[in-house]
Parts: sequence; C-alpha cells; structure tokens
Amino acid sequence: MTVPPRDPPAFTTTRITARGDPAEVARRHREYGAGLRGSPGFDLLVTVRVAGPQDTYATFVRWRRARDLLAGAHADGSADALRSLHALAAPDVDPEPDQYLSVGRLPDRRHDDGGFLLLLHADLAGVPAEFEQSFGALVAGCARAPGFAGAELLRSTLRPYRYRGLVWWWDEQSCGRATDGERFREGSARLTGTERVDVERGRCVARVTAPVAR
Repeated sequence: MTVPPRDPPAFTTTRITARGDPAEVARRHREYGAGLRGSPGFDLLVTVRVAGPQDTYATFVRWRRARDLLAGAHADGSADALRSLHALAAPDVDPEPDQYLSVGRLPDRRHDDGGFLLLLHADLAGVPAEFEQSFGALVAGCARAPGFAGAELLRSTLRPYRYRGLVWWWDEQSCGRATDGERFREGSARLTGTERVDVERGRCVARVTAPVAR
C-alpha cells in the first residue's frame, strides 16, 4: 500500500442503527453529502448499509487534509446538518462518531466507484507499524482477485490503537468469492498484534463526490 503524504487525507465516520424506510435513510445521507460538496477540501461521502439483521449504516466522509476536516466541521450549519442525520438513529442506540487519518491506500488513485465494501475493524494490543504491514499483505492478496476496486487503511485520531480498513469491490459476488477463500482467511489470521478484529460486508447506498476540478 502507498504511504500517504505528510498531511494525509482525513476522515470522519458515523455509524447508526436507523429507523424508518431504508430508501429515506439513503436519501437523507445523500442530502447531507450534497451539503458538504461545496466545502473546500471535501473529497467523498459514502454510506454503507451493513449486512446483518439490523438496519445499520456506516458513513465515511473523506477530506483531503485534516485542516479541511476541521474547517468543514466548524462551518455554519455543519453541526445542525450532522445532528439531523443522527436523528435517524433508533432511540435505544447512540450514534458512534470517530475521526481517522489515512495511513495507506491501494492503488494510489481514486478507488471509490465500487458498489460493495468490506469493513475491517481492529483494536490493537501490539505494534501499529507491524499491523499496518500485515494489513498491506492482506490487501495485496485481495488485489489479485477479480472485482477488487481498491483499499484504504485508517487510524483513529481519538483512539490511536483503533483501525478501520476499507476494501472496495465492484459487486457483492466478487467480494464473497475473494473473502470466503482460504487465502483471505489465512491473511486475516496473520494480522499482527490485534486484540480484536471484526469483518463486515456492506452495500453502498449513498455516494457524493467532490466537483471535478476544471
């Protein structure tokens, strides 16, 4: 995986268990992303509906630099817009916000057109650099599989031993064929220094990208 620049891309993330019509939830996320689209440094919003018995949604907002994230968070109306999004959450489940910096990407280009995501959640008990290396090896194996669309590894700024791995696929079938295979299982088992690893699959239900520069 490529090493990000000294001032790497930054992410805000929000995870909610939502109430109501899934189509309405997706629409509200698209509206939220549209409100961010004109903000300097905004790059991407993607919301994933996580596979499982509950209507759980994970949203990732990527900014080109950490200072862009901070400026966007303090812009007029930003807090109210985010509060409106959190209002979609079921009353008995609190939203789970966090902030991350990118620590690696493969390939080193836009890779956010895939329609399906594998989400890896890791809390470390060991050395971060060793975990990042072993995650890179896992992704290198995925990159040889048909349907692979890219990957990015994020490290929390609030909990330095927490990571999120995003592995993009063009479709659910490609993701399933690769991640159900022996190579992926062996690579996951070799993730170094992890106290806990969870892997989820999810479909992209909302996507907003920055305007194309002219």
